[in-house]
Amino acid sequence: MKNFIVRNEFAIIIFTFTLLRLIAALFMGLMPQDAYYTYYSENLALSYFDHPPMVAYMIWLFTSIFGKSLFVLHLADFTVTAATLILSYIFIKRIVPKD
Repeated sequence: MKNFIVRNEFAIIIFTFTLLRLIAALFMGLMPQDAYYTYYSENLALSYFDHPPMVAYMIWLFTSIFGKSLFVLHLADFTVTAATLILSYIFIKRIVPKD
């Protein structure tokens, strides 16, 4: 059991932080950056003065599919963050030696 935990320590840390983040998102209201990016998603462009456009396109995609609500904004944020963590884990797992 100890070897399993040591070998999968990073996965356990990612899972724990993802679970805590999901719980926290349930109790958070609209944050200023959420409103900012939602405004961007309603006025899509190929670039913005101070931010890349991908966040606006992702929020637009989620709100187009699931409707416009605070839960959908948190769902989009959670999904993108979880995907980033998973892809980072896969990448790091390939470059870091197992032992």
